[in-house]
Amino acid sequence: MTTIKGSSTDIIVAGGGPAGCTVAVGLRKLGYRVALVHSPRPWQTCEGISTRTREGLRGAGLFEAVATVPSASPRNVCWNGESSTANTEHLVLRQHFDAALLADVAAAGAEYPTQRSGKSIQPMEGRSLLAAAEKNAAAAAEKALADSQAVSRATTHAERKKAAELAATSS
Repeated sequence: MTTIKGSSTDIIVAGGGPAGCTVAVGLRKLGYRVALVHSPRPWQTCEGISTRTREGLRGAGLFEAVATVPSASPRNVCWNGESSTANTEHLVLRQHFDAALLADVAAAGAEYPTQRSGKSIQPMEGRSLLAAAEKNAAAAAEKALADSQAVSRATTHAERKKAAELAATSS
């Protein structure tokens, strides 16, 4: 277990982009104490995300972030005399989008230590932070995999719900 000034966490997630925030929220839903370590960009940038990424965020419960995603930007591609409009993307302003991702992480109950808050991360006794994080992450990943396999094996909605509840209470 790793301590974050006054509290403790089971898993440290590095990176507060769509992937890191989705992992942090998912692990919180499984009952793990999670800390997200992220350094926001000091500049504004615009990037494209796919519709599949947007829907993945929605499915993971990152609703604040999804609310910042505009409609897809149409694109036309011509290749070898053929045109296609299949490849679209949603253009997001990353500072705004990232702030919404972090709001979703905070709403899920994950820690987000920042220099401004004065929080710091302290490793387990006698271990480096990386070793502590790797040990916790490996154990948590094994349990999360076993939990998700149990939920996947359940065939009815009631069985899936019961398996998910059992997984959450066994953490």
